[in-house]
Amino acid sequence: MEMTVAFSGNNVSGEMTNFVTEDEDVVGGSLSLSNGSIDSSGSEVLISADMGGNLTGPEGEDVSVDGAVLAGYGGANAQYIGVLMGGDFDVDDAEGSFEGVGILAR
Repeated sequence: MEMTVAFSGNNVSGEMTNFVTEDEDVVGGSLSLSNGSIDSSGSEVLISADMGGNLTGPEGEDVSVDGAVLAGYGGANAQYIGVLMGGDFDVDDAEGSFEGVGILAR
């Protein structure tokens, strides 16, 4: 997974791309980040945003995603980002919910 983020004041927008399954199968498409904000109180920096879009699963299935993401920098020099995400999805008209975690290197 790759996350590209644009910071403007305390606002955050961007997209998440390059998804893979736990079996390392490629998932096509991207998820947009919108309505985001930055909370830099104290020694931590937290980023929160709405997340949504359409993906294509490894078997060609259409996946619609509507959720939210919470991310925070970690490491001595903020060399990685921990990401929590969750929300609802629709796969070929079958609905469900999801929760996930990820670690992104800078």
